[in-house]
Amino acid sequence: MTLTRRPKRKSELEDEVFVKPTKTAVKNCVKLNISDVLAPIVFGIFLRLIAFAYFKEYLQDHVGFTAQWNSFRRLKDAIALWDQNGSLYADRFHGVPLLAVIFYPLVPQEYILRVLFISCDVIAAVALYKSAGFVCNEAAEVPEVGKRLLTMYLLNPLTVGVCAAMNTTVILNMALCVAFYFFVNKKLCMATILVCLASQLNIYYLQLLLPIVAARMIAQTKDKFNLALAAKQLGYKLIAFSLLYSINFLIANWNDVIRGNVFFFFTLEDYTPNMGMYWYLFSLIFVQYRLFFLVILHFLAFIHVFPLFKVFWTAPVGLWLIFLQMITLLSSYPTYAEFCLFLPLLTTIKAKQNSSVFFYFLVTLISLACSSSLITLQQWVQTGSGNANFFFGSGIAYLIGQAFLLRHTLKSLVDSLFYNSDFYKADQAPQFRFINIPILKKA
Repeated sequence: MTLTRRPKRKSELEDEVFVKPTKTAVKNCVKLNISDVLAPIVFGIFLRLIAFAYFKEYLQDHVGFTAQWNSFRRLKDAIALWDQNGSLYADRFHGVPLLAVIFYPLVPQEYILRVLFISCDVIAAVALYKSAGFVCNEAAEVPEVGKRLLTMYLLNPLTVGVCAAMNTTVILNMALCVAFYFFVNKKLCMATILVCLASQLNIYYLQLLLPIVAARMIAQTKDKFNLALAAKQLGYKLIAFSLLYSINFLIANWNDVIRGNVFFFFTLEDYTPNMGMYWYLFSLIFVQYRLFFLVILHFLAFIHVFPLFKVFWTAPVGLWLIFLQMITLLSSYPTYAEFCLFLPLLTTIKAKQNSSVFFYFLVTLISLACSSSLITLQQWVQTGSGNANFFFGSGIAYLIGQAFLLRHTLKSLVDSLFYNSDFYKADQAPQFRFINIPILKKA
């Protein structure tokens, strides 16, 4: 068997994933009509006001809507200690000092805080809505896809609950949604800054720098992978993150910041239940050889990053979506907020009918798992009719659904990049299903 040299792509395939925005993309963006989405925005605000009025305390107590690192109650306690000349990290706070500075004058203003959290959700939804103009290849798809992205984020009951619980991940999600808009709009510098700021709240989101690196590589090297260029671009972005993160050292002691924020995600010293699996494993199973299992689990959480980057670097937006799902599945202290971030983007993947049915089945499974977690947590904590195993079972069902959703995304991306290409047949030019942005394909 002889292998022929990979032929040059045909002229119609020369448009790469990340090039200068075409007139079609700009035209699509201009045609977006905000009047079409006023009703979802108003209804989403109304749902959040009801949740704030009647369910705020319950949602703040539920471990699915808040975790150790994004709890607003812990932030308020840390600000109170800081106001008394104490340390921000003297109690249970695991955020960054910059967040405390932002919320310091707002803590006594309850209604202003509600407006702030609702506004963050609306800005995030509008950013996703505006992204449709750059995601879609056909102008006719823009209104439908834009409204789908907005409604899936703004009217998701889990997103409403996360907002009413005053989960600080709402701010992180807003930053990442705006970063995604800049990302698909080819404004990679702004996307890098926003990802670096969001990564201060959760260090796992540093993985999103790699899709931006891939976008920069495609703009400079087209279809040839350049390891030296990738390393240089990643180095620049890590330096930018370090400079932005060092602002926190001007507010609090650098040792306290690193130990209380960054190391918190890797040491797993807080066993408060959440929608992940690590709290259960390390509090009841991995009691001995704890350091060994810590290394193994974190190794599994990060070992996928560079292989995925090497394989899918020609599809930066698909890589962005995969990393969001990986973070939701493998992070130390997950909540529903991470799931709400990538779910709207999943609806933009065009697949076969059986795959679409499989996708909605998985979303239903995850919804049932979230609903059952409300019951099992109450049985365990309040009524005493259950135990930790009941709640952990709901969490495992939630994570299994996330894993199959990730499989759905990976399969769609693999098929789009390698099906009927010279990955299998050396005498055929690669035929990419995704043009411009690797999420949508004309049916």
